[in-house]
Amino acid sequence: MRTQQIGQGHSSPARAAKPDNVLQTAERSGRGGVMWSRTAATLLLLLWVEHVAAQGLSRQEAYRRAAELTALGQAIFVDPSLSASGKLACASCHSPAHAFGPPNDLAVQLGGADMRQAGVRAVPSLKYLNTDPQFTEHFFDSDDEADESIDNGPTGGMTWDGRADRGRDQARLPLLSPYEMANASAADVAARVARSPYAHDLPALFGVGVFSDPERVFGAVTTALEAYEEDPIFYP
Repeated sequence: MRTQQIGQGHSSPARAAKPDNVLQTAERSGRGGVMWSRTAATLLLLLWVEHVAAQGLSRQEAYRRAAELTALGQAIFVDPSLSASGKLACASCHSPAHAFGPPNDLAVQLGGADMRQAGVRAVPSLKYLNTDPQFTEHFFDSDDEADESIDNGPTGGMTWDGRADRGRDQARLPLLSPYEMANASAADVAARVARSPYAHDLPALFGVGVFSDPERVFGAVTTALEAYEEDPIFYP
């Protein structure tokens, strides 16, 4: 989920969640950061599989876990019951049929508990998620034909102002924004997930005691969304 509101946007990592050092290795390169590509995402997946295998899972099990986590993220992405209104899903503003952008020509989208709250930022397509460099205040283009001496200023990151660098951090924002899905807390999200048809998938992926802690459930949700939004379908 991407954000349209300054206070908005779309955790505790899973047992086999991607380690920060792997993410940092893949996200950072030179002065300007790295531009995501299919090759980079494939490399990240392979690194993740190696990390998981080192924790006791076979490669086959690690790939299966990645697939299951992505499937869970997709189910969450299209589920309007996770919103206070019961009518707004990530896919409502980021329609898969419209390049993960708005399905209408409204300048901003409506949300909130009453579905009457207008955001103040246009909703972008999510097709750029995996081509964004990590946020930096001083971006130097690293393309072969570019002038690397030119400072392009603040660049990259997720949301319009780049204030989230990881998908799971960005995914928190619209879930709690009063202009979007309008949950009052992580506990609200956890309670809605517990009533969802995919609730039984969480203990298998995040531990049998996951529902004993709302923050763990919230972290599971954002981690699953992050996994789904790293799928090749989100590439331009």
